[in-house]
Amino acid sequence: MEKNKDEIPYYMRNVPFFFLTALLAPVAVLLVLLNWDKLSAQMRNNHLTFQS
Repeated sequence: MEKNKDEIPYYMRNVPFFFLTALLAPVAVLLVLLNWDKLSAQMRNNHLTFQS
């Protein structure tokens, strides 16, 4: 779990991503797509569900 936190960029963690989504939803989708391979399947699903 700790290794996964080090691999993903700071802005893709839950709290910063929440604020990005609230302010700029299209940018949040783009960030998920650009970091697709760095995110776990669960985190991808959570982020995509939350931003929609």
